Amino acid sequence: MTESTDSNPPNDTRVALGRITRLFVPIALVMGVISILPRLFGANLAPVAASMPIETVFYMEVDALNLVNQDSLRIGESLQEIFEEADIEFNQEEPDQMLEEFEQQFFDETGLSIQEDILPWVGPNIGFALLEFDPNALASAELPPVIMGISVRDVQAADAFIPKMIDALNENIEVSISDYEGVEIHSLTDKFGDTFVVARTGQLLTITTDEMLVHEVIDAQEGDSLASSDLYKDAMAQLPENRIVSMYFSGQGYESLVSSLEDDPTLPDLQIENLTQFLFESVGSSISTNSHGFQIDSKAIYGDVTDAQRAYLEARAGELGSADLLPEETMILISGQRLDLYWELMEENLDAMGFPAGDIEESVELLEAQIGFNILEDLIPILDGEYAIAMLESGDGQIAAQSGFNLGAMLLLETSESDTMLSLVESLNETVGLLVGIPPQPISHPEAAVYEISSPFLGGQIVSYGVSDSHFMLASSDNDINVLLSDKPSLAESEAYQTAVAAFPADVIPGFYLNVDMMFELLTGFDPILDDAATLNPVSMVMAGSSFSENVIGTSVIIFIP
Repeated sequence: MTESTDSNPPNDTRVALGRITRLFVPIALVMGVISILPRLFGANLAPVAASMPIETVFYMEVDALNLVNQDSLRIGESLQEIFEEADIEFNQEEPDQMLEEFEQQFFDETGLSIQEDILPWVGPNIGFALLEFDPNALASAELPPVIMGISVRDVQAADAFIPKMIDALNENIEVSISDYEGVEIHSLTDKFGDTFVVARTGQLLTITTDEMLVHEVIDAQEGDSLASSDLYKDAMAQLPENRIVSMYFSGQGYESLVSSLEDDPTLPDLQIENLTQFLFESVGSSISTNSHGFQIDSKAIYGDVTDAQRAYLEARAGELGSADLLPEETMILISGQRLDLYWELMEENLDAMGFPAGDIEESVELLEAQIGFNILEDLIPILDGEYAIAMLESGDGQIAAQSGFNLGAMLLLETSESDTMLSLVESLNETVGLLVGIPPQPISHPEAAVYEISSPFLGGQIVSYGVSDSHFMLASSDNDINVLLSDKPSLAESEAYQTAVAAFPADVIPGFYLNVDMMFELLTGFDPILDDAATLNPVSMVMAGSSFSENVIGTSVIIFIP
């Protein structure tokens, strides 16, 4: 081994990280093998979390066996059919050519053989753990205290692999060997002083940035580990069992992550404050497959809440009915409820941030002079129901006229005080008429007071709005409002929407719906690129929803692949 004569290496983040990356190239290639050949690994081993220190603040684990379960294989077959229809060669059952190319790439990078040096020992589980989250570390090109563990099926083969890997890395490294609790630990340092450590700790190949982290892995294997932590177990117990990817944040880790966003100029302070409005004790997330497609879940366990927070959570646990009102031609729906309670949370956050209440009042008063009513006092308190934003197939209105697509948009705000809402709209009519120069025109409708703003200079209708006995409605045309109030089939009655809802547990409240098939059908024929994208698109729908139980906030997303 030789030592470097370069005493002043470049002080550049990208250069420093590049040196570390070169050290980890063989390990990254090992991970690639795991993703390609999980069927060769045999039975699943103990989760890597059982070897991670209990102080871990962030953890991610990949279980490659779940890449080849029945649901994952079905998705692979669906992708194969799509590629074959598009004359793209793809066969997931015969990855020989891919493996051969990967084998050659691996050999070129390391001089090691996948078949002879990797597969005899590698297992299906890979885990990454951070013991602390320091957002300033990466900015200064310093690696955080990270641990990577790869499950081992054959300890003798893994022990033989370590010296081969060391020899293949680089001649310009210094290697020192130490012992802890009978485990041989190899520390490798390159000519720039960057170090990583490798050891076989029980049924795990452990790779870290510091020798003491290997000690902590060994101690965790013999005592308390992340897998034995109640916070970890509680978070993971809320997630599907057949997880391909599992992620975990401790409460400290989540707070550190959010704190790292404070210097991001693209995120307003209020948005960051919203992320911390609940005191999360732990957060678990996962990616898995099911009979419908890919599923992404997150479960956050929180502690004490304020009265405003509890009221908002309890209110959000109710069922939503926007899909019963919107027409079946709706392709995008974003919905929620209780904007009145949500504003109370925002007031708490603004107060916690020290935001001057007088500034808000002054802004609202200036707006009041323009629209004729006070938003905070007159409007928000009556928004005690649902809200919904929708995109739907429609040939009327300015959106369709300007875009060339049969596309419309709609906003719904539910209220229990429709009379008050109507008076606010009538007040708005007066000010809009003065501002635009053309007063809104009433549109006759038996079930609602509807108004239309038109302009001959813009080719007709600009927007339509109105108030029914339960909703304020804003739409791209009055015909869209007519459809909304008609007896035509609703979105909730459509087969696609019902299929999406049925894929979730009963306690999940849908909050986002996207009909990808309908969207591409609308765009087909407009542009060849869009036509190609529609041909290769495997996704039929996307739906996301939330669930609320005692001290647990959950979100679930399913990407439907038929």
